[in-house]
This record gives sequence, C-alpha cells and structure tokens, in this order.
Amino acid sequence: GFPDDLEDKFVRTGTVHFISVSGAHLAIVVGIFFLLCSWIGVIGRSRIGILLVISILYAGITGLDTPVSRALIMLICYFGAEIFNRKPNAINSLALAAIIISLYNPYETFSAGARLSFIAVLFIVVSTPILLRLICKPPPAEKTISDLFPPTLIQRLCQAIKWYLVNGFAVSVVVCVGLSLLTLYYFNIINPIAIIANIILSFLI
Repeated sequence: GFPDDLEDKFVRTGTVHFISVSGAHLAIVVGIFFLLCSWIGVIGRSRIGILLVISILYAGITGLDTPVSRALIMLICYFGAEIFNRKPNAINSLALAAIIISLYNPYETFSAGARLSFIAVLFIVVSTPILLRLICKPPPAEKTISDLFPPTLIQRLCQAIKWYLVNGFAVSVVVCVGLSLLTLYYFNIINPIAIIANIILSFLI
C-alpha cells in the first residue's frame, strides 16, 4: 500500500527492510513478549514455550517469507539450546535455516530476499564483534574511586545510549559493506547514507 515514490526513497536510502516483513520484525515481536512475560513473572521454560508459540503464529500470519522463516528457524534453535542447557551457535543455526529452506524450495536460494537476508545476518554475526573490538577500547585494569560507587541513573542512561549508538553503527557498517555488491547488482545503488539512516530509523521503530 506504499506510494511508489515513498517506497523508492526507502530503497535509495538503504532502509527498505524496515517496511518489508523481515526477521527483524519477528525479533521485535518476540522481544516485546519476552519483556511482558518477565514483568508478569513468567520465566524459564514456560516463557520459552510462550515465545515459541508467538514466533510460530507470527511467522504463519506473515506468510512464512524466506527472511521470516530464516529468523524463525534460528529462534527455534536458540530456544532449543536454552531448554537443553546448551550454548547456542548463530552460525550453526543460520546454516540449518539455509539447509531447511533449500530443501523445501531450492529455487528460493536464487531470490534477492533470501540472499540479502542470509548474507546480512552472516556479516552481523561474524564481522560485528570484530569491528566492536576495534572501536571499543578495553576497560582499564586498575579500578578508580568512582568504580566503587554504583552508577547513577544519568550514568546508566548515558551508557545505554553509547551502547546503542556504537552497536548500531557497527551493525550498519558491516551490513552496508557486506551487502554493497548485492545492492549494486539488484538495485543499482550504493549509498553510504544508509549507515546513519539505519541507526536513526531503527531507534524510531
């Protein structure tokens, strides 16, 4: 239902994924219900069971497009690891999602949505921690007097804002760089403004 000129602006600024149903939307829905469960005291496996049902229902409602299916399979792997007290592995769950989707519909591996979704997540998982280590300096080994006192509300708020901006910048950079060749191939666009636009829009959304 979006006007063509408005949709074109999202495409040209590298933010079209915000208006198309994707794995990020599934993560937002699950995150909201995770917080709701925590607030009413539902934790542990009961919370995992509720979140699994919510995830499957939402994915089914949206039509199980490839990006949502990929996110759903990865979420199921994550919740399964939590249930069986195993350490989740994002690369393994991403690979499993690729295998299952390819077995179900081999032609989907040639679609733009599937390629952009899987490669974006791969770059986020592999490259973001590396970039964060380059950006963020390790904390000093020696403690100061201020470390002995709990942080104030303002300090916690500043730390949260700094964490969001640094992580948002790192994710935007690795995704924009990692998908640059594909976006050039599919959309004939390379736009560095996408790095800043994604940070701002993700916060608003």
